[in-house]
Amino acid sequence: MSRLALFANCQAWPLYLLLSSLTDLSEVYCLDINGYGSPEFRQAADKALAGSEDLTIVTHPLSDHFGEYATAQLRLNYRVLTTTNIYFNGLHPDITYVGGFQQRVPSPMGDYHSKIVLASFLHSLSEDECLAKFTTETYQRAGFFDTYHTACEELLARDEGIDIKFASQFIDKIPRQPALFSMNHVSISLLRDQAKEIAAAIGAKWMDFPIEYLLNPMSSGPWWPIYPEIAERHNLSYRTPFAFKLSDQEPLFSLEKFICQSYIGYRDFSGLHESPTALDLKSNFSHLLQY
Repeated sequence: MSRLALFANCQAWPLYLLLSSLTDLSEVYCLDINGYGSPEFRQAADKALAGSEDLTIVTHPLSDHFGEYATAQLRLNYRVLTTTNIYFNGLHPDITYVGGFQQRVPSPMGDYHSKIVLASFLHSLSEDECLAKFTTETYQRAGFFDTYHTACEELLARDEGIDIKFASQFIDKIPRQPALFSMNHVSISLLRDQAKEIAAAIGAKWMDFPIEYLLNPMSSGPWWPIYPEIAERHNLSYRTPFAFKLSDQEPLFSLEKFICQSYIGYRDFSGLHESPTALDLKSNFSHLLQY
């Protein structure tokens, strides 16, 4: 029986659950690279990488930033296959990060910020004025409607050179079935399809249980709505309420509350105006907020 070590971002845990539950692999190890640098990550990686004779590594492409766990380094000693890292902002073009990897500035939605809300705050708009900017005209002027096609092109381009490709299949299914809680938190139905591709690539037997049997840890994290105008523009067969959720421990909340809580957080963060994201938004969104 073979072993699998899975190196990935937040998508690692649901893929781990699927591959450990629905295949005949003897061991599956989950290495969430968001924990890179911690003693816990080192301990888990040492356990997973002990012995190479029956081990396959499936990984998102990892740069030299990840040291000995960079894909190029792992290939020197192990059988390594890369798989698609699903990042698709075409349904959630308003989301942005503030701060770099492992240095994110928090918001009421964890690491996720709204470009419209942040730009409105930086331009000293009131909360009511900010709310009034969530319109078709703003989305059009901001290029939000065009982001879908750009996201498709970028995902396909990133899949070039990937061993276990999933971009094309993912893009094909977006209009017909709920795909994303946010731009990189993926629905269980799509993750199941990707896990099935991984199993086939490494020669593991796949047992295709109904979707209702399956658990997705990502569903307990943030839910960002698909704005109605964006769903309409891209002919999605489904809709989401215009409400936000941070976690299972907290109730859904409205756009008005999200704006209010974001503004409170921004007032308390002294370094906001100097962050590269804020400077970029303040410059590029100025013309969008003055109509």
